[in-house]
Amino acid sequence: QLIRSYTVVVKSLSIGNLVWQDLDQDGVKDAGESGIDGVTLRLYQTSNTTIGDGDDVLRQTTTSSGGGAYSFSGVDAGMYYVKINTPPSGVTFSSGPQVNADNGTDNDNNGVQAGGNNTSVVSPVITLTGGTEPGSSGSTNIEDTIDFAFRAVTTPGPNLLEFDMNVTSGGLPVPPSLKNS
Repeated sequence: QLIRSYTVVVKSLSIGNLVWQDLDQDGVKDAGESGIDGVTLRLYQTSNTTIGDGDDVLRQTTTSSGGGAYSFSGVDAGMYYVKINTPPSGVTFSSGPQVNADNGTDNDNNGVQAGGNNTSVVSPVITLTGGTEPGSSGSTNIEDTIDFAFRAVTTPGPNLLEFDMNVTSGGLPVPPSLKNS
């Protein structure tokens, strides 16, 4: 009788990293900028690079914790994106330059907010493949570079800055005037 043993290695993938408050609004995580806990993130699987076209399937939900960290584990190879339906309270605008590519760069803002302030935020579509993460040129199964930067949107104060576009200025910008509202 011939008995053979086989070892099956299942490579599960993961996606995650950080939600933070971008104090200097440059879209890059800097020292002194704090992570944001309590943000609900959703992982969707898609069959193409168009987000929201009806083929997207919700696979997992998680909440940021421990200084803004989040992770989706046990993910199969495929195409995914991360979505935040409701931005964090008080910092409701996706900050700085928004990188809409699976670039494998950590601590840059991958959150695109097409609807503007206080609307949902999505990452780019990420193609997960074993042994190529992060991005498409790494050597691990962990895509840990999908980050979301948020900033506050200030409420206008009692003073309004106005430009008078009807004044001829000889080619130089017209100086603004401060008007009380």
